Amino acid sequence: MFNRVTAVWRHILSVLVIVCVVLAFDGHASNGDEDLLHSDLGTALEIALLVRLWYVEPVKVSDLLAAYMTTDTIEGMLESLGDQYTRYMDHEAYQAYTEDVTGTYSGIGIHVGLRNGRTTVIAPMPDTPAMRAGLAPGDVILAIDGKSTENMSLEEAVSLMKGPEATRVVLTIQRGDEPPRDVEIVRAQITVPVVDYRMIEDGIGYLGLVMFSADTVEQTKRALDDLISQGAEGIVLDLRWNGGGLFDQAVQVASMFVDDGPIVYRVGRDGIRNTYLRSPEVPIYDLPVVVLVNEWSASSAEIVAGALKDRNRAYLVGTQTFGKGVVQGVFPLSNGGALSLTTDRYLTAAGHSIHEVGIAPDFVVELPEAPLQETSPQPVPSNPDQVQSAEDGTVDTEATDGGAAGDGEIENAVVEDTQLIRAVEILRSILAGEELPAAS
Repeated sequence: MFNRVTAVWRHILSVLVIVCVVLAFDGHASNGDEDLLHSDLGTALEIALLVRLWYVEPVKVSDLLAAYMTTDTIEGMLESLGDQYTRYMDHEAYQAYTEDVTGTYSGIGIHVGLRNGRTTVIAPMPDTPAMRAGLAPGDVILAIDGKSTENMSLEEAVSLMKGPEATRVVLTIQRGDEPPRDVEIVRAQITVPVVDYRMIEDGIGYLGLVMFSADTVEQTKRALDDLISQGAEGIVLDLRWNGGGLFDQAVQVASMFVDDGPIVYRVGRDGIRNTYLRSPEVPIYDLPVVVLVNEWSASSAEIVAGALKDRNRAYLVGTQTFGKGVVQGVFPLSNGGALSLTTDRYLTAAGHSIHEVGIAPDFVVELPEAPLQETSPQPVPSNPDQVQSAEDGTVDTEATDGGAAGDGEIENAVVEDTQLIRAVEILRSILAGEELPAAS
């Protein structure tokens, strides 16, 4: 009871501090500098209070508002935190974000993330305008219709790339050391695929998770049941190019392969470790599993990969994962926008922090330098990792903006995909009871 009363008084005190700061700035502006009172001040105050109450590190409201008054922008205020994952979404950007969660929109069909502060292509979705235009993982988007993406939020970049069907958008692309070039793309109706699965060979099924959306758990269960009915005795779980998705969906997917115990831990500002145990809401699939990961496997994908690795449930094959070990909450604002705010850090099932480090695979396998063909059986990534909060309706998020290749020419695709080849070899050895090759 004492702690609850103390928390209430702290909240009241925070509000009083904001009021005092506002009055101070208001008094300053009344002396002839009205421009200091930006038109977004009300929203800035609302955001400052949310940051004060929920940000993963202690922050002074006065410091936030000082940054706001110096830069005259909410973005400038949030940049003072030094956290690229905490960002403001205006009404349009928030609307685009919610469309991403539902999985259908009009755009170019591309998954993007932030790398070194710039909007970067994670992967184009199969059979979309982005793929037909030749965009590739790692392409840096320097500008959208001539507007620089430097210091641009991911949501704003996504909203600029979306638009009415049959309209055009021009992306300025930087690929490696090549000179920048403009790519014109015609928008189309996009349906984001979530799960891709098929039998690769007798006894071995392939399950690719593109993102962790609201329907991923149900789709995953249906896919696993179908694969087992077709004779699957082992599964290759492909999390490559999976940029994240719903936090609770990731916990439940991991729970399908783990008998009991912790899946992941979340640690807030108070340092208290909250444990997420195996979910009893999903069945357990007691099949041998090999997990494919790469440098674009992020956040919720890393939660699943980390849980299966730490619990000795699966071998990981591929390359070091992205390394996003923080959780964002999406807080709707009174102006119709929203704040994506880092509220927690997470630790894998064994208590490892992977932020800006990633997860090392058990077997390191690089892909060939030549890009894989569109027919290769590998998925690409998704959107922010989220879990609905029972208390206030905010959404906890984890990552960035997947699709999987269609059917056809599977044999040729397997030949090209060195990571998948190694995963299948390992799974064959497990099913045959043979000694596994040494991990690398």
